[in-house]
Amino acid sequence: MGGMFIFTSKCPPVGTQVEMEFVIPAFDHITRQVRFLCKGQVTRVETCYGVAGFAVAGSIEGGQLGGGIEEVAAGFVARQ
Repeated sequence: MGGMFIFTSKCPPVGTQVEMEFVIPAFDHITRQVRFLCKGQVTRVETCYGVAGFAVAGSIEGGQLGGGIEEVAAGFVARQ
């Protein structure tokens, strides 16, 4: 809930401020797509066996459903 890890071939340097938007498409338990925005700072960059990625510490805000990521996750768990 306090950030994310992104797998990518090119990583920004530690300390870089980033803003990323991502979409979870609709599926059986969530009937509409959900858009999230993560704003934060790159805290680490890792490479292992040719796979690279970076960690972002920050906040994730929910979009399309009108609530935060906690509300979306709680709604998904309740439907299980």
